[in-house]
Amino acid sequence: MIVGIGCDVVNIQRIERALARFGQRFIDRVFAPDERLSGRDGHDDPGACAYRSKYYARRFAAKEACAKAMGLGIGTLAWREMVVRNNANGAPALSLMGNARARLEVLGGQAVHLSLSDDPPVAMAVVVIAGEG
Repeated sequence: MIVGIGCDVVNIQRIERALARFGQRFIDRVFAPDERLSGRDGHDDPGACAYRSKYYARRFAAKEACAKAMGLGIGTLAWREMVVRNNANGAPALSLMGNARARLEVLGGQAVHLSLSDDPPVAMAVVVIAGEG
């Protein structure tokens, strides 16, 4: 049984501007350590910078979609309580902690399904929370 559905669309350029303006401070505020890209920053390589912006825009959209699926605004949940990882097959998956995990339990959620996509200038995410029934 579906207990929650959320969808979000993010303008990739919006995330690119946030990265340019706030840099690591934006990344540290929104993304858990294991969500962050490692290696070169990408500012001197246009291809790497474009990848970086799309990468973070997809994950940002996932967090917004997750909050919507839970029937909450993002202010109720901490950004880093919703962590986007890739499973063993490379598919995106959401791990929930803290208040996000507690809300999932209140909803009776057993599984969180995530789909990510981008087609510049937008990135999008869909979250479906499934429960027993």
